[in-house]
Amino acid sequence: MRVELVIDGQPYELPAGADPAELRRRIGQAVFRCEVEQLHLADGRTMLINWRSVRSVEVRTRGDADHAADA
Repeated sequence: MRVELVIDGQPYELPAGADPAELRRRIGQAVFRCEVEQLHLADGRTMLINWRSVRSVEVRTRGDADHAADA
C-alpha cells in the first residue's frame, strides 16, 4: 500500500510500510500540541513540519494496483 501525506495541497510519498492509522494519530497529537515533527519520505529525504503553519493536511492511501496504473 502506498501512503501519501498531503500538506497544503503538496503530496509527499512516505516509505513503504508506513501505517496510515498511526500517522493520523501522530499528526493529531502534533497539531494539538503545535509541535514541529520530523518525517522521512520515500525518496530518502527528511522533512521538518511546523504544524502551526499548516492550513490543510490529508493522509491518502492507495493499493499497489492503483500505484501501477500511475506508472
